[in-house]
Amino acid sequence: MKQSIISFLLFISSISLFGQVDFENKYSTFGIIAVDTVDNTWGCAFATNNIAIGQAGVYEIAPDKGIIASIAYTNPNYPLKGIELLKQGESLTMVFDSISKTDNFLFYRQIAMLDSAGNTLGFTGSTIKSCSHAGTLKGNGYVVLGNSLANDTVLKAIENGFVGSADRLYKRLLRGLKAGQEAGGQATGKMSAAMCVKRSGLLGFNDVDYRVDYSETPFNDLQRLVDKRSGITLLRRANRTAHKDSVLYLLREASTLLEGWTMLYPEIAKSYYRNGYEEKAVDVLANRLAADSLFVGFLPSCYFLKANERYQQLIAKREFDLHNWLEAVYALIDFGMNEEAIKVGTRLIDKYEDCSYLHFLVGKAYRKLKDGDNAMKYYQTAVRLDAGNMEAKSELDRLKKK
Repeated sequence: MKQSIISFLLFISSISLFGQVDFENKYSTFGIIAVDTVDNTWGCAFATNNIAIGQAGVYEIAPDKGIIASIAYTNPNYPLKGIELLKQGESLTMVFDSISKTDNFLFYRQIAMLDSAGNTLGFTGSTIKSCSHAGTLKGNGYVVLGNSLANDTVLKAIENGFVGSADRLYKRLLRGLKAGQEAGGQATGKMSAAMCVKRSGLLGFNDVDYRVDYSETPFNDLQRLVDKRSGITLLRRANRTAHKDSVLYLLREASTLLEGWTMLYPEIAKSYYRNGYEEKAVDVLANRLAADSLFVGFLPSCYFLKANERYQQLIAKREFDLHNWLEAVYALIDFGMNEEAIKVGTRLIDKYEDCSYLHFLVGKAYRKLKDGDNAMKYYQTAVRLDAGNMEAKSELDRLKKK
């Protein structure tokens, strides 16, 4: 009987609120905000049964200052205005009090805050708390929160999933989010998920900013995005590893994680080639071309393989245009094949004599060979043909200062 009365009162309240509170944000959500003080990263992860949980206004992160999130009936004032107050040195309590005192629907809010000192604040409105499994859990540098959950174990599952390893923050956030879903997640289903991690010194870029705005499998989709990032990390590690067996393992793993990301297949091929596996490099290109005929446009960027017979067969029916040739010459220079780059470049100049960037690339190849006189000659021509060629101007200035 008591539950029926609460449901009826909630229904009446929702009628009066309709048109005053953003209906699209009136949905069940769970997640976590956290800081990794060792790695100096700040981040959050959320999932909901509504679309686009990663939209502006749900959370705000300011590295070295704090994180604020607002869910249930989202009020963007908390994250947006709250972060500005944190930057001014206000405490979490003062920030919350300052904004909530003018909030007529505070009982429908759920708020999480974290400051630069690792202090935390969690708030769940009385109506949200009384009509669903909802609440917050606070720990050292993190706040877990959720509403309309399937049961009382979800929040603890998120916490355990998050604190259970010493991995990078973005992986721990996702692990916590998925653990919450495995414990039951939301009582009303799932539709979108998002994760954002920032660190100081990135000039405004986010370290991680992944959003699944609509999906029947948002957690799996978010995991796939994280896997792509992991693939790039393994690719970079392979280029720094001297042990041949380790290189092969890392490149195989990277290839699996990066499957389908077309623009990275040339990078994988380059990594194989740099490490002495020329045929495997060609295998990467051939296999991708067989799966996607449009991949042919990426072949010029691997022109360092020009002497390989199988590569020659791949490009045999391809008519290179000027842009393709510029990529090809650049690829030769990138792999230290500067004499070949000059040979190909000067031959092309006979056909494309007005191409400033082609002259620049030939000059760059001469520069790599420490032939300053020829480098200057081609740089000067590049600038004469295009005064806006800033790369040529910059290199020319360097030569003149010597």
